[in-house]
Amino acid sequence: AQAIRPHVSFEAESGTRQGAVAVNSDGTAGGGQYLGFTSPQSGTTGRCQHTPARICYNGQTWYLNGVNTPWLEWNGDFGGGGVTRNRTEISNRFAAYRTTGSTVVRWWLLEGGAWQVNRDSSGRPTSLNPAIYNDIDVALELAAQHDLYYTFTLFSGMSNDSIPSSWRTNTTHRQALADVLAPLFARYKDNPRVMTWEIWNEPEWQYWNGIDGATQEQAVDIANRIITVVRREAPKAMTTVGQATVGALRDWRNVDLDYDSPHWYDP
Repeated sequence: AQAIRPHVSFEAESGTRQGAVAVNSDGTAGGGQYLGFTSPQSGTTGRCQHTPARICYNGQTWYLNGVNTPWLEWNGDFGGGGVTRNRTEISNRFAAYRTTGSTVVRWWLLEGGAWQVNRDSSGRPTSLNPAIYNDIDVALELAAQHDLYYTFTLFSGMSNDSIPSSWRTNTTHRQALADVLAPLFARYKDNPRVMTWEIWNEPEWQYWNGIDGATQEQAVDIANRIITVVRREAPKAMTTVGQATVGALRDWRNVDLDYDSPHWYDP
């Protein structure tokens, strides 16, 4: 794999490291398997100083070790009261995560159609349902209680059951989506528990296979528009994409991610 950014967070989808997330920016993956990434240069983002094997965030160097947390009420977790209703269960999960040494939790935010984004009759995003903040606030209280940090994944994919098709096909709608998310990023800009905004979960599976007409151009353009807003509204937060495979890294070479996060399917 050709080097694009020197910092990579691997998410195992199967195999002996199932569920683990780890940053290896020195050219290796878990188990010592060589991937061919070049050695990083110092200060790669211009906003924080990295080391060869650590990501710098919030004034500290981090080895990101964490878990995916499964949803409790699918797309009702955030905005539908799911986090609030299941606070005790989530707290128990987080306590268990900490016993494994996990420090980062990856959690899907707007999966299943992103109903929390209000839209007009044409499908153009107009605002964000404020109910989402109640559940995020509870999630952040729990993160502070258990000393955990979040990667919030905005969209579960590019298919029509993940986001409305017009958000992909209409450039005006793409920009409106980025603008609608601005208050979300701004609200939590000074909360260090929101470590990373992850734009997509495995969008490559959709555009590689032509599902619902998804294209790489759409995925990249939407990511770039949203990241521009993140940089403006929450400059302390990092950005990434949950790439489907290591081979997908080349698709994101022109996107301003702080680190790549390819998903590792161990045969």
